[in-house]
Amino acid sequence: MSILREGLRYGYCLEEYFGELNACIPMISFCDIPIELSSEHSEKYGDYAIGLKKRYLMENYQSEIGPVNYCLTIDTVNAALETYKRARAYDKYIENLLNDNLSVVINDADGKCHRERDLDANEGGKALMSFFQGSALSEAASRSLGLMKMYESLNKGKMQTNYDECEWRMVYPEYAIIEDGELCKWFWSKSKQACDNWKKENKYRITDNLHFTLNDIDYILTSNEDQKFSVYNAVSNLGVLCGIKISDEERDLLHSKIVCVERADK
Repeated sequence: MSILREGLRYGYCLEEYFGELNACIPMISFCDIPIELSSEHSEKYGDYAIGLKKRYLMENYQSEIGPVNYCLTIDTVNAALETYKRARAYDKYIENLLNDNLSVVINDADGKCHRERDLDANEGGKALMSFFQGSALSEAASRSLGLMKMYESLNKGKMQTNYDECEWRMVYPEYAIIEDGELCKWFWSKSKQACDNWKKENKYRITDNLHFTLNDIDYILTSNEDQKFSVYNAVSNLGVLCGIKISDEERDLLHSKIVCVERADK
């Protein structure tokens, strides 16, 4: 019920790239699959699911959300990583340039004293424009990298085809501002164990939840009739949807969206 009460939260997920590189990336993940196929994924992801309207996500989060790019080789990932590094380097260069040139030093004739003047409007405008362009490029490159996943990988000792999940993601870009000036951090390592350790010790929390309304929900999935009854009772006691108080009529509408996968399969 926490998703209904608070919305979807970003979580750090471990992404493995062909045994050569690992990353902890903050994201919200979705599966774009028909309801009748959802039972195939319940063993991995749990017995409950919420179906949101894809059109709602695409129209309201078009710059943040996208389908995963399933890769066959590390070369695709390396190319995206190199693009991201260059974008980040340019972003940092402009940032340092701004910090070093917020004022212009004017030396006196004797060379012992100086006074400063601020950048004029033209100089400041060009510098700020370059800064925002660099930040946008770095952010877009970061999201693009976060949308990459191996076409297939090992799961519990068995090879699975990740492509079958038709995954979509909302990725929180590295170095984007979280709150109070704090920057979002990713973690990169050649060691999967190092990434696992970082995830356990990580104190970064992204509180920018994905909120939705009653009309944005297509269905609430349960695996069997017993679970459906349990969810029905929980919805009956639900006071808010994504932090906003709901009425008895809205709770009744939520009840009507509860679907049992057992019946959907039939």
